[in-house]
Amino acid sequence: MSLSNSNYEENLLLSLPAALAMTGGGIIGGGDNNESFMPITTQNYTEKYRELEKLNDDLKKNNDELKRLYKSLKTDHTRSVFLSRFLIKFLFFKNFVFKRLKTECLDLKTQMTNLIEENKIMQEKYKAMFEKMQQESRRKQIIIEELKNRG
Repeated sequence: MSLSNSNYEENLLLSLPAALAMTGGGIIGGGDNNESFMPITTQNYTEKYRELEKLNDDLKKNNDELKRLYKSLKTDHTRSVFLSRFLIKFLFFKNFVFKRLKTECLDLKTQMTNLIEENKIMQEKYKAMFEKMQQESRRKQIIIEELKNRG
């Protein structure tokens, strides 16, 4: 935008609000009290316009930076929400699996204890049968010996 056209500058000057035109850079943040009573000239207006353009550019840069930061925060928030939901589901699943495995482990332990008891009972039963058979075998050997001695 060229500032060399004096009609354009004068039209812009006339379109400025009275408060902006009368204050010596009060909105821009510059100037002292004596400056607010200075008559507005094309040079003053050009300086103020450049300051406003610079301020506007700074605001646009700040706005762009804030938009970028907002998008970054939004992305991070979305990721953290997704991760937290995933972790909650994972922990529930892990807890479910852990409880199931614990139950199965207890069942297997009970089965193993029962099998050990049955094994002991069977060993005692076979031991008793073996001892009975040994006694029977000894008795029959004695009878055979007696028959051999008689005959």
